[in-house]
Amino acid sequence: FKNDILCISYEDGLAFLDASDSPPTLDLLADWPTPSYITDIKIIGRIAYLIVRNHGIYIVDISNIQSPEIISTINLQNESSYYENLTVVENHLSVNDRYWNTIISYDVSNPEHPTLDFTFPWNMQTYDLEVYEDYFYTANRANGLSILNFGDTSIDYTNAIPSSNPLLSNHPNPFNPSTT
Repeated sequence: FKNDILCISYEDGLAFLDASDSPPTLDLLADWPTPSYITDIKIIGRIAYLIVRNHGIYIVDISNIQSPEIISTINLQNESSYYENLTVVENHLSVNDRYWNTIISYDVSNPEHPTLDFTFPWNMQTYDLEVYEDYFYTANRANGLSILNFGDTSIDYTNAIPSSNPLLSNHPNPFNPSTT
């Protein structure tokens, strides 16, 4: 993340590795435990944004890798929430709650006091979430790609679902002679 230091998440924390050698030896410089495993991480400058399973979102100052400091935390919206697909774009942090099918966005312009921008109940399980300009692009497994306009307070959205689902021919089953 800086000065040839690699930051990775592992089972129960962050590890900071030396990547200055060529080829890198990746010697451990420091580690920082978390109460559960990290499901996603984004690093912007000296700030790491972490989704810590069953504990919410941690906003951490990692400028001193020997002693990272939690700046603030964002609690789960529901006890059974499962946050994933963390994005941080222009002071807006967004996550998908897979269990509640909700997209949640926070203003993190002041990392010490993140504020809720909005929650968007979403009727599809989102498996990937990207943000570009004022749009969420969501991959929804069998339901295809959706494009959501979050710049408009009404949250107008358009589904980019194929208009047809062609039926392809069957392939012969070598174990069933009647299909060959």
